[in-house]
Amino acid sequence: MTMKIRFCYILIFLFSTTDVLAQLGVQFTPEMLFKELKKIEGHDSCKMLENKILSDIATINRSNEKYFVVKNGKRTKYLFIGRVNTCRAGGCSSPNTNSLQTYYEFFDYFILYDSAARVVSVRVYNYEATHGHEIMLKGWLKQFENYDGSYELKAGKHISSITGATISVSNIVEDVKMRTRFLRENLQQNKYKVYEGFAQGTTFRILYVATNKTDIKPGIDSILQRVDDVFSRYKNESLLSKLNANETNMVNDSLFNVLFLKAQRIEKLSGGAFDIRATYHSVGCDFAVENGILIKSDASGKLDFDGIAQGYTVDLISEWLHSKHLENFLVEIGGEIRCAGLDEKGDTWLIGIDNPVTNSGSNYQMLDGFQLRVSGKSVSTSGNYRHKGHILDPLNGLGAENEIMSVTVVADECAEADAVATVLCIKGLNESISFLKNNKQLQAIIIYTDADGEIKIYKTPGIEIYLSKDLVPTK
Repeated sequence: MTMKIRFCYILIFLFSTTDVLAQLGVQFTPEMLFKELKKIEGHDSCKMLENKILSDIATINRSNEKYFVVKNGKRTKYLFIGRVNTCRAGGCSSPNTNSLQTYYEFFDYFILYDSAARVVSVRVYNYEATHGHEIMLKGWLKQFENYDGSYELKAGKHISSITGATISVSNIVEDVKMRTRFLRENLQQNKYKVYEGFAQGTTFRILYVATNKTDIKPGIDSILQRVDDVFSRYKNESLLSKLNANETNMVNDSLFNVLFLKAQRIEKLSGGAFDIRATYHSVGCDFAVENGILIKSDASGKLDFDGIAQGYTVDLISEWLHSKHLENFLVEIGGEIRCAGLDEKGDTWLIGIDNPVTNSGSNYQMLDGFQLRVSGKSVSTSGNYRHKGHILDPLNGLGAENEIMSVTVVADECAEADAVATVLCIKGLNESISFLKNNKQLQAIIIYTDADGEIKIYKTPGIEIYLSKDLVPTK
């Protein structure tokens, strides 16, 4: 049977989980649930994401059964909460049985899956069956571990029986098999589509799960063209080119006004380390926008948005995708990234970071083992490791040269991540650390050389990275 499912994630924090479980008709408490999850995961799981994939499935319609996404800060896993009836009281569970009929003996249980829909653990919480505790004491449920639904699971053959007949071995085997296959099939159906091409002098790539037949190409192409028409320094007819050539001073354009204000805010935040003035001929020129008019203190002054425009484009595309109800995607333009939801494996997005040691010049490779996981965030990396001194300090017009090899910034908006990554490369290690401590909404990874020439990493608290063996993390 082909099942077309839409995944819809609703955040459920611990304090509200009691109400959710009560609605399921399941009798164990959220404290018990999180206690068991902590045993398995090794630390507290503070929230779950409800995955409403059961609402439209006629063959799986029992109201006390739900799938969840477990967010534990490191990995994303899946959780099924349900109930299995015994045969002692005159009826057994089946896909068409209403398991809330109270005259059945039952036990409530959950299945925890990894991101590939393999069983990590099966646990029983609550049971009204005489020997319900026996399956826990004897470790009988461990035999389901690593089951992925790809082969037949039979009671008495693959699953050992237990003493007594009060728990229906057949019922739990069938239940686990059905739930696992259901989850596995739907994860496989959520295949990502790719739209990629060339824009803004570089490549772009968009990975997304389409919940309908929406063709994103016209919308994306329109956004890319719109940004070019406003901010391109290479198109004579762009708004920026006309402003720089004093062919117009009218800036009654929403994109320009928004990005101009963002750039001014980051300039102030950075103490002038970020500046959209083209410093090679605009030093000392002040810019302002008043009533849709660009005002220059010097007619020769020119603007340059290259340090923030690509990140801003990523934001515009991401917001457009959200408006089309696409919740799982990754947008990348020239290395500037913003992602939402989960990747194709149902996990948070895994972003690779360049190795500044081996990525000099044309020698390009990912830093082996150095990756970070993010979702609902933007990521930007900047550095001088390929072309020394190519990042200019707007305060003196010279190439920034210090102990920093590369900086990766994680922020909500890609425009901010794009600009701040450049700022930190200019500031140097100590000033960058101070800047990050004063702006805790930002996270960053800084690769630098110490006084002895040893390559090290500084990272802000809370950011999750996977380190290469040749790099040493610092506090």
